[in-house]
Amino acid sequence: MTEELPQVSRVEPGEVTPALVTALYTGAVVSPVAAGVVALTGSGAVTSFQGLLTNDVDLPGDGSFVYGALLTPKGMIVVDGWAARLGTTVSYTVPGDARGRERALAILTRSVPAGAVAAGPATLELSRILAGWPRLGAEVDDRTIPQEARLDQIGGVSYTKGCYTGQETVARLHFRGHVNRQVRGLLFDPEPPAAPADGWSVVTYVDRDVGRVTSLAFVPETGVAGAGRWIGLALIRREVAPGSVVRAAGRDARVVDLPFAFPIAAPA
Repeated sequence: MTEELPQVSRVEPGEVTPALVTALYTGAVVSPVAAGVVALTGSGAVTSFQGLLTNDVDLPGDGSFVYGALLTPKGMIVVDGWAARLGTTVSYTVPGDARGRERALAILTRSVPAGAVAAGPATLELSRILAGWPRLGAEVDDRTIPQEARLDQIGGVSYTKGCYTGQETVARLHFRGHVNRQVRGLLFDPEPPAAPADGWSVVTYVDRDVGRVTSLAFVPETGVAGAGRWIGLALIRREVAPGSVVRAAGRDARVVDLPFAFPIAAPA
């Protein structure tokens, strides 16, 4: 049997213009790329990934972004990519072609202590909402300021670096003012068990519109106090403090700080 040779990567004449080559050396280029992402989340995520990746995700600390590969026990590369460490989650971005995502997932499922459980997009979305992380198209649109989406609280903003586009607004709010609205958590009362209304995103407080629901998720009953209920994220005016009871998506909900903390007490 003849071993199949790797496919030769080719860039044909005319596919890259001289102007783009100049930009590569003197500036920057922006291009879409086929990529897949595998996320490992939980209290042992950093330690587990540290024991698998060729680079160090522990030493640089939270917010690090490093390039490295996952190997076989004999030291052969299975897949290479970029690992981003944010809180208790390590996201590994790999090539979208050559089955990069499937290769990374197979390594994690087999190698992580106690086994990584394969999950779909819904589980990752629940993890995002529990952590209070914003998502483009939900909590974030072209009118959202970084502090409104909590980017400064989750390591997404530096107040000490040099100038960048939009810095004046971000810095002014931090040093001299505040945002008028911010992403908060919503903790819905488990009784009655009815789901928040579909297509009804208004949040009201004392008969006044104060924001909108941006994400919703049901936390299944797992034996942990506070589970077995709906939770959500909402962009709410700052005067509605954590602990306030609002009407959101047709249901009563308590406004809570993020990330969500389990076990949790039911709304009074």
